[in-house]
Amino acid sequence: MQSVITHYDSIGDFRRVLDTLTPARASDRKASAWTGGESWVSAKRNLLVGKMESVPKASALLDQLAEHSIELEQTVWEPSVAGAFPLVPAYLSGHPETMLRPVPTATDRSPVKVYASVCCSAGVDSVDLEKRGIAILALCQKLGAVRPIELFLYADMGGSGHAFMPCVKVETSPLDLATATFALTSAGFLRQLCFGWAEQYGWGGGWAWGDNPTSASSQRRTREALGLTDTDLLIPGGFSTDPLIRKPVEWINEKVAFYTKALDE
Repeated sequence: MQSVITHYDSIGDFRRVLDTLTPARASDRKASAWTGGESWVSAKRNLLVGKMESVPKASALLDQLAEHSIELEQTVWEPSVAGAFPLVPAYLSGHPETMLRPVPTATDRSPVKVYASVCCSAGVDSVDLEKRGIAILALCQKLGAVRPIELFLYADMGGSGHAFMPCVKVETSPLDLATATFALTSAGFLRQLCFGWAEQYGWGGGWAWGDNPTSASSQRRTREALGLTDTDLLIPGGFSTDPLIRKPVEWINEKVAFYTKALDE
């Protein structure tokens, strides 16, 4: 089966595609505890309206986080004897460095790109799914307080050797808290909207690549499929034992510390 990886520039773009779909299993699209009380119809509506109830819980996590300053690489242009573009004033003045070349440099102003999966295993109830989303939301708020962030939400669905992944960009300038909170913390976004999206391709309920999403091989393939760079943060889907659910403060501090240490070495 062929993989389908689709990028959406906004929540609105994703919603417009959902409006063209008829859920394959209509009986499964009714509200239930497993979908967080969201039906297919109400989840589509709330995707645009958003959800703010979980924001105070995410803010409470921020009070427990260690202070860090994150630095990632961005490209700057520097004078050089060889490069991609001519530096005309330097040439006319007889200066030896007459070209401009791109040089990666660490800065606290370059954006942090966060790719967060909203997927959880079937055994994760809506309460724990909300806890997981709150941890991701708190991480985004923490990073956003010290530098720009770009947030992309995806769902790592699929089967053996293939993936069905919608990847939706969330507005972060400023961060669209209402939309981000709904998508990250509501079981309806995953189990109604993302599942309904994947069903059009014949999805049978498995993980992308038919593999544990936290495995090194699955993460490598997902990074390649979504077009991530080495410095982009990937948060794969997971299970009820995930540290995002069981130890959210430790998980957030670990992610922040990792990015800091990696660029200090």
